[in-house]
Amino acid sequence: MTTTAKTSDPIVKVARDLTEIEHCHDELRAQAIAAGDDPNMPGGAAMVALGPVADIEAWNHLSAAAEDYGRPYVSLDDEEDDEQRWPPQQLIGYWAGELRRLRGEDYAGLVRTFASDLNYVRGSLAWAAEHDTARWPRFAGDVRRARLTIENIVSAGRRADRSRIVCDRDHCEKTPQPRLVRVYSPRYVVGWTCATCSTHTPAEYRCEDRNHPAPASAQPCTRMVGPRKDRHLCGSRTRVVTPEPTVCLNVRCRSFTAPVEVLASDPARDGWKCPSCKHRYTDTELQRAHAKMLWRPEADRLVRLQEAVATLKSQGRGERTIRRWLAPRLELVDRCTECAAIHDHREHPACPVLLPPEEDGGEPVVCGGELAERWHGDAEAVVEGWCDIATHTTWLWWPDLWRLHLTTRTTPRERGMMAS
Repeated sequence: MTTTAKTSDPIVKVARDLTEIEHCHDELRAQAIAAGDDPNMPGGAAMVALGPVADIEAWNHLSAAAEDYGRPYVSLDDEEDDEQRWPPQQLIGYWAGELRRLRGEDYAGLVRTFASDLNYVRGSLAWAAEHDTARWPRFAGDVRRARLTIENIVSAGRRADRSRIVCDRDHCEKTPQPRLVRVYSPRYVVGWTCATCSTHTPAEYRCEDRNHPAPASAQPCTRMVGPRKDRHLCGSRTRVVTPEPTVCLNVRCRSFTAPVEVLASDPARDGWKCPSCKHRYTDTELQRAHAKMLWRPEADRLVRLQEAVATLKSQGRGERTIRRWLAPRLELVDRCTECAAIHDHREHPACPVLLPPEEDGGEPVVCGGELAERWHGDAEAVVEGWCDIATHTTWLWWPDLWRLHLTTRTTPRERGMMAS
C-alpha cells in the first residue's frame, strides 16, 4: 500500500484508488504465472482478472434479465465474498461507459482498454463530483472495492491487515473506535532475474534533479547537496535508468523469455495507523494502546492460541514463559489415603512408601494404603481453553492469561524487551 499524505478530499481519495489499481494491474501477469499450478484454474484469480469483460451492451442485457427474474445479477451494496465480486476492470469499465454516455462521448467504433478506461475515469472525477452527485458515493465505493479486490488478487501484502487493537487517540471521533491497520512501505525494482540461468541484472537508480547515482529505494534521494555552509538533503525523487531487458544478458543462456522483475521493500518503514484519524503509531504507542484495550471490560474473552502468544510477546513476555503458562498446570496423580504421599497415576496398586518402624531397632513398614485419584498442581495458574474439532483451532480464556501476565515477575531479559 503506497504511503501518501493525509487528505479529506473525496476526489483525491478516488484518484489515489485509481492509481493503486493501475499499479496492481501491472503485476497481474506475474501473479498469474506464479499461480500456474492452481488446482481450480491455471493462473487463479489473476488470470480471471486479466481476461476480457462484458461491455455496456452486455450489461444492459443482464439488467433486463435481472428485471425479468426479479433477482439482480450483482448487488454492489451487499457484502460479497472476494470470489463473487466483479473483476476490477469490469467495475472500472462499467463506470467509464456510464461517464462516457452521460457526457456524450460514447463514440461508435471506440476501442477501449483497461488503461484508457482508467485514464478517462481519472480525468472525469471533477465532472462526476459536480454533475452526478447522486451516484458519487456509489461510484467512489465501487472504485474502492475494485482496489481492495485487485490488492487481494496480487498479494495480501499490498492490502492493509486489520489488527485487534483499536485506536486510543482522543481526537478520533469515529464510534465504535476503529481497529488499527498494518500499512506497508512501497515496493521498488531492484533488478531482473532470468528464470532459466538465474542471471541477475541490477537496476541502477539516479536522482531526477541532479542525475547522480542513488541507492535502490522508494524513498527520496538522501545525498547531501549545497554549499559547505548550507548542506542539506537532496530530497528529489529517484528513477530507474537501467532499461528493462527483453532477453537474458548471459550469452550462454538459451532462454528467449524476458527476465522476471524482482521487487523489494523496506520493512523498517512498515507500521500501523488508524483508518479514521490517520494517526501513525510507533512501537511504544502501539504497545500502550494494546495494553489499554486489554484492560477494558469489553475486551475479547476467548482468543486463538496464536493471537494470545503474539499479544503477550508484544507486551515484552518471552515465548518460553508463555508456553510454560500454557503447559498443563494440573496433572492426575494417585494420593495415598493414609500417609498422603503422591505417586504417578496408576503406577502402584497400593502405596509403597516405607514408614518408620513402630519399635526402636525394628524394620520399616510398608504403608500399603489405598490410592485415590486426585488432581495435583496450582489451580490458580490454570488457563482454561477448548479445541474446536471442526477447524482444529485452540481457543484460550484470555482473563486467565492476562492475570498471569500481571502477577508474574518479569525476568531481566523481559524487562529489557519491554524497555526497548
